[in-house]
Amino acid sequence: MKLQILKQAFFFSLLIFILSSCEEDFDTITEYKDQTVVYAFLQQKDPWNEFTDTNWVVVNKAFLGEASVLDMANVADSVNYNNYDDISVTLQRIKSIDPKSATVDASVYNHEPITLHYTTHYKDSGAFATDNNIVFYTTKALMYHKDVNTNPRPDDDDPYYYRLTVKKPGKDSVYATTKMIRGIIEDRPLTFPVGNRFIDMASSFPNYTFTVQFGSNIDARIYDLKIRMYYYEKRTDGNIYLNYVDYQNPLVITRDKNPDRSIDMEIDIPPLAFYSSIANQLYDTKDVVWRVPKLTLKDGLGESHALIFTLGSQETYVYNQVTMPSDGIVQEKPSYTNITNGLGLFTSKWRFTRDRFELTGKTVDSLALGVATKNIKFQDYKVSVPFNDTITSAEVIKLF
Repeated sequence: MKLQILKQAFFFSLLIFILSSCEEDFDTITEYKDQTVVYAFLQQKDPWNEFTDTNWVVVNKAFLGEASVLDMANVADSVNYNNYDDISVTLQRIKSIDPKSATVDASVYNHEPITLHYTTHYKDSGAFATDNNIVFYTTKALMYHKDVNTNPRPDDDDPYYYRLTVKKPGKDSVYATTKMIRGIIEDRPLTFPVGNRFIDMASSFPNYTFTVQFGSNIDARIYDLKIRMYYYEKRTDGNIYLNYVDYQNPLVITRDKNPDRSIDMEIDIPPLAFYSSIANQLYDTKDVVWRVPKLTLKDGLGESHALIFTLGSQETYVYNQVTMPSDGIVQEKPSYTNITNGLGLFTSKWRFTRDRFELTGKTVDSLALGVATKNIKFQDYKVSVPFNDTITSAEVIKLF
């Protein structure tokens, strides 16, 4: 996803000349113009979240040439600048979303400008080159915040705004601003105390759904919810493994793009959708002897079922709408960028985990016997409980 913007940027930099006579020879490639492409999602550094240790900023260039687009995209030099030592990338905390805003006072925490360094970073395989994938990064905390594990409310912190500046010799500065997203207002079942947090995907009531309630963040437009379920798996090699599987709920989009207050939100998950998702991911049982849901917390095996939220901004929503494939007759779509003197997307996101949820006994039985999951070798609750009581960390190999 980091480099999807590069493909779009190529078409921005390619100008096609239309001539009146098809009998004349003509060039389809215009003079190359340096166009910087920036792509970044900022997150606050959250000590309870292993995924926010580092913030990454992609700084590449649009490319142009006579070869096939796919051929050129597979060459790292097509998207990388020749000398990244000549490029300066900084983050500065400012007082408002205005790019010309003054910086925060020196007396304020995290006011100093942050200089990002570059490195070669892993990239998933795809259309673009995977070798020599250059990105800028910082491990400095971008926000000071309370313990979000106990208080994730978004309205208890001062707003944080950051300005990103990219400088290249002899070129106009490339810059953009964003407001940091943080927080939701928890409601049922997120507010339930440990020991009373249950994931219940089995009910005799018709049209039953597992419901998650919360108050929105006025800076977020996209709400992504996952339910993470941990399980043990014994394989034919004699080993017992601990792994997890995620139920991915469809994205929830708020109607109002500029709300002035938090609104009550509710996500309803049909049990069949939950079980079908698990079955589709764990269908391969060729080397599996049995599977058992994780039911208890133990030293060395502390992972517990969790609800995981990721919040995205209005800019992310617009970018996704513009860049997703068109399913209509009109294939051309408008371009979108919030980068000044460049192309791309600079925004923020927020990820929050509420863990220590337990599966109800009927949910475990449905994993073992239900129509969607009966063939993926989960054991029922009666078998799962004694196994969880006797298993030790020394017997388990973690796969994450």
